[in-house]
Amino acid sequence: MRPAQLTRNDLIRTLGEIDDLTAAQLLSLGATQTELEAAMRLVEHERTDGDGEPPSRHVATLVDVLREIVENNEPEYLGTD
Repeated sequence: MRPAQLTRNDLIRTLGEIDDLTAAQLLSLGATQTELEAAMRLVEHERTDGDGEPPSRHVATLVDVLREIVENNEPEYLGTD
């Protein structure tokens, strides 16, 4: 039996406040809390999951969405020429 899919409340508890579009993207993937946590670890550490095995389809897709969130939330620094 597959664990329960993520809910909006799960996302908020794990990621903090996120916009509706991002939440809808993540929820549409049908991933679980465990998969979200694995994807977050991969984004944070940029490495393969656990013992070197490639991540599951859900985790790989979550990584792509989470990377986009991180990139869009990074502060931009003005050049100091």
